[in-house]
Amino acid sequence: MFDRPALGPSAFPTIVEMWLALSWSLNMVNRSMGHDDLYPFVLPAVVGT
Repeated sequence: MFDRPALGPSAFPTIVEMWLALSWSLNMVNRSMGHDDLYPFVLPAVVGT
């Protein structure tokens, strides 16, 4: 069906990148229906380091 990223500490940036795209998309769907964001938060820069 789809390729999953390899799990482990080195895969964290990939997982975050995929999550950001998914959460943005879900928020856009909710906004288009007049609802608030499902995930109204931003990951702090320190999380990515």
